[in-house]
Amino acid sequence: MSNDFYCILYCSQLAPSAPFNAVPDIIRTARRFNASNDVTGILVFDGVNFLQHLEGPDIILVELITRIARDSRHVNFRLQYQGRGFGKRRFRSWSMAYAHIEDDEPLKTIQRLEGREAMMHFSELVPSLEIAP
Repeated sequence: MSNDFYCILYCSQLAPSAPFNAVPDIIRTARRFNASNDVTGILVFDGVNFLQHLEGPDIILVELITRIARDSRHVNFRLQYQGRGFGKRRFRSWSMAYAHIEDDEPLKTIQRLEGREAMMHFSELVPSLEIAP
């Protein structure tokens, strides 16, 4: 894995019509794809809102985010940040880490932001997460 990587951060909400197993299925599919494509990241979910941070090769992530945006299991997709990563990968040990949080306010705050400001708030959220690899 190179230190030169691309980064994507987006928010969305679970679709009302999503099946009960949507979140475990998203995680399982992401881990399989990411492991074989040099992609790392985390999915944060509060029961309604998703926040996903992805790191990897730009060509892979641009294609991946297009597919994710069309996924019917979520709605209100909003790209918060897309561009070069900062420093080293944050989640280099995980093809897709997962964190469930009870308080929806952190994700709602990030949903209102974009660019580096969204990334800054995401960075502040990470230490408080109980991350499951």
